[in-house]
Amino acid sequence: MKYEEIIENLPPGLERAILRVLESRRGRRNAIGRNELTAMVRRLGQPASERQVREMIKQLRRKGYLICSAPGEDGGYYWADTLEEYQEFRKMEFAAKIADMSETLRAMDQSAERIFGDSFQMRLL
Repeated sequence: MKYEEIIENLPPGLERAILRVLESRRGRRNAIGRNELTAMVRRLGQPASERQVREMIKQLRRKGYLICSAPGEDGGYYWADTLEEYQEFRKMEFAAKIADMSETLRAMDQSAERIFGDSFQMRLL
């Protein structure tokens, strides 16, 4: 399924259902796993897939909701309860990935410049 189709097919009310489930999940210690979150959203009458739940969480984050996540068996989604929790999430989930992707892109651009020479021009996406 294409990205646009996922967004287009988001069930109405999914945002509210996710926020309702997460309102009792304040702090890392109360994280809820993706499977459990999806199941609870479905119990609230939203026939959403895990993929749709992930997409809606991404959209909620873009609206400024401090929905954090942590990896591992005891991980899952949660509201940041403290500035420290938010900063840890930010560092682990975004800053590290951005730095890693930037390093990879830099190396690939250098190779493209060597291979394609003058015909290689940096373009903004």
